Amino acid sequence: MFPRSTIVSIFILAVSTYVSAANKVIIIGGGPYPAESQASIEINTKWIIDVINQHTSAKITDILYTDGNKPGVDVYKHVENNPDILLYEPLARVYGKQRENSEVFYSSKIENNIGPITHASVVNALNTGFSSLGSGDALFLIFQGHGNANLKNPNANYFYLLGDDKLTVSELGKLISHAPQDSTIRFLFPQCYSGAFTNLMYKEQNSKNSLTKANICGFTAQRNDLPSEGCTPSVNTDTYRDYSSYLFSAISGKTIDGKPLSGNPDLNHDGHVSLREAHLYTLGHAFSVDYSRSTSEDYLEHWLPWYLKWIPNSSEPDNEYMRIASEIAAKNNLNGKGNTLIQGVNAKMSQLDSELEKIEGARRDLAGAIKSAQSSIKKDLSRQWPQLDLPYTAQYSQLLHHKLNEINLYIKNHKSYPDLVKNQNKDAVLETRFLNTRRELAQMLKILRMRKLGRTLELFNSYASDSQKAEYRRLLNCEDTRI
Repeated sequence: MFPRSTIVSIFILAVSTYVSAANKVIIIGGGPYPAESQASIEINTKWIIDVINQHTSAKITDILYTDGNKPGVDVYKHVENNPDILLYEPLARVYGKQRENSEVFYSSKIENNIGPITHASVVNALNTGFSSLGSGDALFLIFQGHGNANLKNPNANYFYLLGDDKLTVSELGKLISHAPQDSTIRFLFPQCYSGAFTNLMYKEQNSKNSLTKANICGFTAQRNDLPSEGCTPSVNTDTYRDYSSYLFSAISGKTIDGKPLSGNPDLNHDGHVSLREAHLYTLGHAFSVDYSRSTSEDYLEHWLPWYLKWIPNSSEPDNEYMRIASEIAAKNNLNGKGNTLIQGVNAKMSQLDSELEKIEGARRDLAGAIKSAQSSIKKDLSRQWPQLDLPYTAQYSQLLHHKLNEINLYIKNHKSYPDLVKNQNKDAVLETRFLNTRRELAQMLKILRMRKLGRTLELFNSYASDSQKAEYRRLLNCEDTRI
């Protein structure tokens, strides 16, 4: 046993090391083009900045967003009941542009002195950020934007940057390699196909290799082969279902629109919510199409040997994943355990699959009716005003300037217009119902995935090697920390 003076010295050294270590944050966000840069990304990014500044001791060193602070438009939002929008609604419905008609472009304003998300700016910021880390320092990288996939090579999955630029998993891995080996890199990537970025924790981004020497861990919204919950031009934050909204709600203690949480994310009741606790909260509470994952979970899934899958499972493990599975099941009125629960989940999935097929069939029928009504109205409009077939011309512009009210009255009095409006409105309802049904289906699949993770963790504790357990603990320690 150490003498008391030695224990005190060790404690003081540990505290001083923690205090002196820098905790930096780099935020990259926005869309590659104005038409792909939704207002929800900007609103979320502003909120995330506020949460970090108000609830953490971390320092945001770089913010790069769309085109930086250039005056041109770079974001769009949905606007309802605007007089101009209502004025053009009949024409927009006939020509299939009613959604675009309700969208308005504007110039984003995140903060002063931010940079653009060009490839050069992003690489420069990351190079500087990683290479400037000192011993024991940590950097948290957040990407609030869009991503895409290369289904043949997950390491070629990428961030969308400004214009046609991109940053792949492999390229980001090379940039991270500039960080000191005793530093820590954490990341949060909610974009589509983001699951591929968990490969950053492995040497050469290959899951067959051991972990990198630097501590690298993080959280992604979705599998490497699926799009994540979509961004939206809506400014109604109550409708946001993206991964970062749920995770930062857990960290801040309330939702983005100030509402109380539906559960307590502070699992160890220490008064603080770590990134891993926020992630686990999200797994249990997110009503979205996402199958979110952390690096430690990805590690478990890659570890599981095929032959262990067939070991009889006579008991229900007691761990965080099994508890999350039970919580999701209870919310969906699925009772029981083991095979009873799985049978209930499978029955629900079959029901939801049938519902999706019905909705798709109904939407196909509506699409035909909508197209027929539009064709009928457009044909009669062309006879009356042939300039309408010449958009982007002087004749078209002059016609709308002088005759828009007359054209609107003609459309509204057309025999096919009431059916067009009715069917388009029905389709909008079905579109929302389809998305919510997919979200319900995702909850069922999450139950199965959480149970599999819970079972895998139990097997890991029994059969993994000492070195594998050490790597897993290292990932847990990296994830289970505050920003």
